[in-house]
Amino acid sequence: LYERLEDWDKDTNWHIFVPKREYYEFVGEHGREPETAKEAEGLFHHFRYPKIWEIGAVASVA
Repeated sequence: LYERLEDWDKDTNWHIFVPKREYYEFVGEHGREPETAKEAEGLFHHFRYPKIWEIGAVASVA
C-alpha cells in the first residue's frame, strides 16, 4: 500500500496502516497475509500525519 503512494505524499507525511477486522478475517480464511496491494485494499485504516517542515525537507533530499 505504501509503495502505491506518490513520492510527494511519502516525503511530506508519515503513513500508518492499522489492520481492520477484515484483515484478520482474510488471514484466518486464507492462512496467509495479503500478497498484493489489490488483496490488501480495504483491509487497513490509513492514517496520514504531516511531517514537521524541516524533517520533511530533509527527508525529501535524502
